[in-house]
Amino acid sequence: MDRPGTRYRRIAIAVAVLLAAGSIAVLIVSASEIASEDMLFGLWRLRHMIVAAGLMLIAVALLCLSAGRGAWLGFWVSVIPVGLLLVVMELAGRAGLVDWAALLSPQPAEGQTVGWTLRPEINVQGQTGQDIAARLGLPHDPIPFEFQTDSYGFRNGDEATGDIIFLGDSIVLGAAVPMAETITEVVEDALGRPVMQAALLGLSIQGQHDMLRESGLPLAGKTVVQFLFEGNDLHDSHAYRNQSAKSAPDAAGRASLGRLVWDRLVTLSNPPAPFYTCRIGDQTVAFLWTRRSFVGVEGEVAEITKAISTFREELRREGADYALVLVPTKYRVLEQQCAFPPGSPIADPTANLSALPAELSRFAEAESVRFIDLTPPLIAAAQQGKLPWFWGDTHWNSTGHAVAGKRIADWLSDWDG
Repeated sequence: MDRPGTRYRRIAIAVAVLLAAGSIAVLIVSASEIASEDMLFGLWRLRHMIVAAGLMLIAVALLCLSAGRGAWLGFWVSVIPVGLLLVVMELAGRAGLVDWAALLSPQPAEGQTVGWTLRPEINVQGQTGQDIAARLGLPHDPIPFEFQTDSYGFRNGDEATGDIIFLGDSIVLGAAVPMAETITEVVEDALGRPVMQAALLGLSIQGQHDMLRESGLPLAGKTVVQFLFEGNDLHDSHAYRNQSAKSAPDAAGRASLGRLVWDRLVTLSNPPAPFYTCRIGDQTVAFLWTRRSFVGVEGEVAEITKAISTFREELRREGADYALVLVPTKYRVLEQQCAFPPGSPIADPTANLSALPAELSRFAEAESVRFIDLTPPLIAAAQQGKLPWFWGDTHWNSTGHAVAGKRIADWLSDWDG
C-alpha cells in the first residue's frame, strides 16, 4: 500500500502531464490556418501563447512539488523574482519612467521613413536598395531617389491638384523612380491634363480609401483611378480587416514592454518568405509574389470588391468618378520568358497564378465599373526585351511606369472619344 506522500506525488505528476498535454493541445488547436507575419512563427497570437505558457508553468511547478520540498522552494525562488522584475519594468514603461520603445526600436534614418505617412512639403534625397535582392543578400547597386511632397503629403512636388487622381500604394508611388518618369507624369504628359497621385507605401485597398478620405483632398469633378496590385493586396486586405477588428491601443499599450518584446519575437520568428529566381537571357530575375500571393486569402476578393462598391458610391455622391486598374504580379508578366532552375517551385504557372484578374473582370462587368488589366501591354514590352521591373525588386522600373502610363493614357482618352 502506497504511503500518502507517494500517492500525492503520483497525483501531482499525473496532473502535470495532463497540463503539459493541454499546453501542447492549445498550440495545436490555436495554430492559424493562414500564416501571418503578425503572429509568432506565423501561427500563434499572444493570447494563445499566454494560455499555453501558463499551463506549462503550472505543470513544471507540480513536477517540482512531486520532487520534494527543496525543488518546490527552488522553483518559487527562481520564478517570483523574475516575475516581480518584469512587473516593475512593465509598470515603469506604462508610467513613462522608461521609454522602452526608444531603447528597443531605434528610429530609422529619414530616408527609410518617407512614403509611409502623409508628410506635407518635404524634400528628401537618399539611396535605397532593391527589396528582394536586399533580403536575399544578392549584390546590387543602390538606387538614388528624391522624394518631394505637396501640401497634402502626396508625392506630387508642388502640384497639389489634378483632374485625375491615381490612388494606390507603392506601385503608384514609384519611390525608386524619378518623379518625372512615374506613371502619373507619363499620363499627364500624354493627355495634356493635370494628373496627381495619392499613394503611400504598404496600404490595402481599404486603407487607400481611408487615406483619401482623411487627406481632405477635394474630389468633386475628379476621376479617381485606383490601382489594385495582384501581389499583396489580398494579404493587405486580410491584415486591414484583422486590425480594424481590434481597438486602437492607448498610450499605456504603446508603452508596454511586454507588447514591444512580443512584437520583436514575432519579427524574429518570421524570416523572409521564400523568394525565387529565374534567368531571362543573362539576367537574374527575383520573384516574391507567386503562389504565396493568394493561397489562403482567396476570400478577400469579395471583401475588396465590397469595399470598392462602397467607396464608388461615396465618390458618386461627391460628384466624382471611379475607375479600377489591375497591376499584375511580376511573375505573371515574366514567367513565359523564364528559364527556371531544376526543381523550382515556381516553374509551374498553373500553381502560381491566381484567379484575381478574371474575378475582377467579372465584378467590373457586373457593376459597370471602368476597368483595365495591365497584363497584356506589360507582357508585350517584356517580350520585346524591355523588362518592366527592377530585376531584384517587386516594383516597376521606369520602363514599367512608361508602358503602363501609355496604356492608361490611351484608355482614358477612349472615354472622351
